[in-house]
Amino acid sequence: MTNYPISKILNVGTKKLKSCGIFGARRDARILLSKVLGIESELIISNPDRVIEKYSEELFFKYISRRCEREPVSKIIGEKFFWKEKFFVNSCVLDPRPDSEIIIESVLKYNNFLDKDVSILDIGTGSGALLLSLLAEFPQSIGLGIDRSFKAIKVAKQNSRNLGLNNRANFAVMDWCSGVNTKFDIVISNPPYIPTSNIQTLSPEVRLYDPQIALNGGKDGVKHIETILKSIPKILSIGGFAVIEIGYNQLSMVEKKILSNHLRIIEIFRDLSGIDRCIVVSLVGK
Repeated sequence: MTNYPISKILNVGTKKLKSCGIFGARRDARILLSKVLGIESELIISNPDRVIEKYSEELFFKYISRRCEREPVSKIIGEKFFWKEKFFVNSCVLDPRPDSEIIIESVLKYNNFLDKDVSILDIGTGSGALLLSLLAEFPQSIGLGIDRSFKAIKVAKQNSRNLGLNNRANFAVMDWCSGVNTKFDIVISNPPYIPTSNIQTLSPEVRLYDPQIALNGGKDGVKHIETILKSIPKILSIGGFAVIEIGYNQLSMVEKKILSNHLRIIEIFRDLSGIDRCIVVSLVGK
């Protein structure tokens, strides 16, 4: 196929994706073509008769083939929108999810720091999306993102540079909080919380293309959540709070671990599907 207009190319790409069982085939094809042409999706719709170059056409169908292999669009184009910004992503980091925006909303509800210097710790930072989104909300804040993966930290650093936040964001390779020797006003974390036995039931987009280290939460899914909760009394400032994302049907287990670590539950937030998704905690009596 060559010298065909955008509308024809888009229709063929959509048909291929549908034949592969891709949900939202038209949307995905439009996003992929937008990336190839370097234009917004709206311009594709408004310029259906534009003829594209052979190289762009070939690249588009390479992208379509990758999507047919169930590779997520975000991994193909190297970016994912989260909160208010686009973030660079690759195979080394978990795609930031819309459900995780509840962490940002929770912090905004419970903070008293909008006009003050505030320190934020992001445990298991991955792409850095959570930390960098909060730093953008709090102009006078500083933050540290830690992750066990060196490759993930490289992605987070690139995002901090892309967003012009590298002067306020630091990142470090660390096994959870083992090397944290200071206290923070706000602690956030979206840790791995999928039970090991459930990994194989995840969609191919997640199971095959998100790093296992960012998914596997151990036998019951709360292994890493418990590790983080044990560290909070050592790393959370008096008057501060922590927000931790949890998985489906894990609330009762996590509540017990919160109380056993002498922490207080402030509020439990539900995600877009009505599932208990994150817990806000503070030090007892603080």
